[in-house]
Amino acid sequence: MAPQTIDLLFEQSTLSLEEVADRAGLTLDRVAAIVEGRWLPSPEEREQMARALGLDQAQVIWGHIMAPRNARYHQFGLPTGF
Repeated sequence: MAPQTIDLLFEQSTLSLEEVADRAGLTLDRVAAIVEGRWLPSPEEREQMARALGLDQAQVIWGHIMAPRNARYHQFGLPTGF
């Protein structure tokens, strides 16, 4: 299997955030931040998350995810008359 992003793998797993947090031994907030791409996990957290999803670390693409569209809106705001 080719590596996939953590958010896609989470969706495919059919597990809840609570179940993954429980299996990984991490807080719910931390798991949510990792899945949403707001937190880059440490090597230990990567291993815990991968194991909780029944995967090897090499099967997961880790990293920050930010939609450029949202970054632009935060920088300049929405256009008037939108």
